[in-house]
Amino acid sequence: MYVILIFLIRMYVRTSVRTDGRTANKGGKVGRKKGSVKTLEQRVEEYSDIITYLKNGYSIRVTAKLTEKSISTVQRVKKDFQL
Repeated sequence: MYVILIFLIRMYVRTSVRTDGRTANKGGKVGRKKGSVKTLEQRVEEYSDIITYLKNGYSIRVTAKLTEKSISTVQRVKKDFQL
């Protein structure tokens, strides 16, 4: 019984089927699409309001409320720009 279960788990892990049907083992491309990662300039432009509030000494939670962004976004911006 356990042998069959382990065999099935190994088969499932090996195929790692993506949503479009391709698999990593059969030569399919896996990972982020080109251009999906924002450059530093794009992030500065998109999060300029967060950067401004953090530079002026506002806390992460207050900045998140004022900008209507999530706390995790504000934390990520603070970490990325070392504010």
